[in-house]
Amino acid sequence: MYWLRTGNLLDFIPWLVTALLWTAGGWLLATHAIDLEQKERPMVGLALGLIGYTFFANLLGHWLPAYWAFVLAGVCTLLLGLAFAWKGKRPLLDWHDLTATWVQFVVFILITIAFLMICRGVALFDEPKNLTIISRMAAGDIPPHFYLNADYYFRYHYGFQLFSASLMRIGGLLPWSAFDLGKSVAFALALLLTGLLAQRHSGKKWAGPIAAFVIAFASGTRYLLLLIPQITLARLDPVIHLIGSSETGAPFSQALLQGWPLDGGPPTPIMMAYINGIFQPLTMQQAGSSILSAVIVILLLLVFPRITHRLTWVLLGIVLACWALVWESSYGLFAIGGSIALVVGGILHTRRTNPAGNKLVATIKSIVTHPGFLALALSVPLVLLQGGTITETLRQALFGTAGIGVEGAVSAGGFSLRWPPAVFSAHLGALNILSPGELLIAICELGVVILLTPWITLWAWRRFKSGDWVTGAMIAGAWVGLIVPLFLSYQAERDISRFSAYSMFVWTVFLTLMVMQPAAEVKPVLQNLGAVALGLMIFGGVVVTGMLMTGVSQPQLGLDMNSQDSRILRDTWNRLPADSAVIDRIPWRASVLTGLPTYSSVSGLERLDTWKSLIANPSVEALSANGYRYVFVDEIWWNEMSPGARADLSQPCVQVVSEYDKPSHGQIRRLLDIQNCQP
Repeated sequence: MYWLRTGNLLDFIPWLVTALLWTAGGWLLATHAIDLEQKERPMVGLALGLIGYTFFANLLGHWLPAYWAFVLAGVCTLLLGLAFAWKGKRPLLDWHDLTATWVQFVVFILITIAFLMICRGVALFDEPKNLTIISRMAAGDIPPHFYLNADYYFRYHYGFQLFSASLMRIGGLLPWSAFDLGKSVAFALALLLTGLLAQRHSGKKWAGPIAAFVIAFASGTRYLLLLIPQITLARLDPVIHLIGSSETGAPFSQALLQGWPLDGGPPTPIMMAYINGIFQPLTMQQAGSSILSAVIVILLLLVFPRITHRLTWVLLGIVLACWALVWESSYGLFAIGGSIALVVGGILHTRRTNPAGNKLVATIKSIVTHPGFLALALSVPLVLLQGGTITETLRQALFGTAGIGVEGAVSAGGFSLRWPPAVFSAHLGALNILSPGELLIAICELGVVILLTPWITLWAWRRFKSGDWVTGAMIAGAWVGLIVPLFLSYQAERDISRFSAYSMFVWTVFLTLMVMQPAAEVKPVLQNLGAVALGLMIFGGVVVTGMLMTGVSQPQLGLDMNSQDSRILRDTWNRLPADSAVIDRIPWRASVLTGLPTYSSVSGLERLDTWKSLIANPSVEALSANGYRYVFVDEIWWNEMSPGARADLSQPCVQVVSEYDKPSHGQIRRLLDIQNCQP
């Protein structure tokens, strides 16, 4: 009940064939558009292919049926690779790339399987949202509408979920297995690419596995607060207020020693001291989007310094546009950092090459001809038009809210001034940096790498001055990501912590590279200090991952899903009229199972009065009058109904589309069609 939607393993073949197409396209791009070492080309090609595939699937999905959008996206990625290979100086493909790197593919498969086992054991973080839009996009709703109200487009970064939707539609997987497999592929890619980046910087093979280990587990260091006597820490209880998923009812000093209350969490609860509300380990980022964003960060660091083809900026513009569809906050910070780096780099270039001429003209020419500028310039119109958060925000600004965006929790909202300046944690709220006690907690929440940022910035500045534009763009964006949340708050407050998370990830990557570099380039004392900081950063992540692994032996389907739901999905998904609506006691569940739209909310926080009335007093006439054709019933809703409502939904005119009851367990799962009932 976990894996196949169709029940036939052969139905996975179309996705494998499509994957071969986009992998070949990415390999061609890695061979002809970028000057990579042989050991780097296959894995970088796999990443480029996956990102190109996601980009084209989204564009084609605007106009074509989902099946053909997912298939032809693989063809488009291959054609893009062939376009760069046309008239190339190298052979079309060097098959020795594969024979020289077969160990990488074995490791890639092993990491994918290991992380997949962890993902199967938990159902964490926005499962309803993710599973619903995966199911709906697989059924053809690209770009997706709001998962709780199909009258509105969804202002959301759905790029990663689109890749998972391809696994469901043309791979025959169930939404939860497609979601978990997509995360696992991205996770393995992030680790392998990090290993290649570390080997390039250090020149040592052992650096790769160590760097990958760091990136997998690095996180904040809240657990260091356990070293403080509790009586001392308790003095901060009046000013530290647990928010969101961390609200346990206990004061902060005591909550650190308790388990984190999570829906869909592992059997052994994760201690609050080992997680944080800013920088989670990659193993914990179960929503998927941030993992694929990490892939793009590492990919850009690998690719930008090795540009060879005069049109490679087109490829990089596509990568950046896809990044905005996957994780718009990180794309935005990179775009801001890249703009800063372009201006500073243009000024430095003019001073070196044209000290006596028209400096303004020379600087502008240096900027506008830079591949980074061209890539960013191409990405901007694509980002504005392709769908997702930025597109819907623009559409709202131009045309208003009616029929375009959704309010409340999923609204773009706005920024406002924050004073006193504070580090915002999604678990602890705003931590005032002018208060010594709160500043200490903020440092631990961010992670001790924050203390080494001056050294990291100096290292990045030297690389930037030597021509490494992407490092300059990353470090400038990281500083913006740290400073902005200090002074600005956001309507959806917890989301602003993503800015700080981007900063911490970039600084952790750079610190890892610095520690790995030869001693002649970095002082040994600083390398040792950096190694200690990284050791502290990964300890909490290792503990958290150990807790996640307790769920490996107890696989979960989606949150609030069981084997009966899986059977209903197999019977009905994408087989019902696409313009029909479905209603369920759990607002999103039936939409996952059928691929049909539903209408229960406009905010994600509060339910519509009409929906609440229909759930409280369902009748065929009222349901039909409100646009619902299908009704999904479980034992809880059925038992809560009045005898009259149960009789009404048991009329001969009510057709049972799919039914899986377990009388011995008192469980009911029924999908009912009420279309034939007359008012």
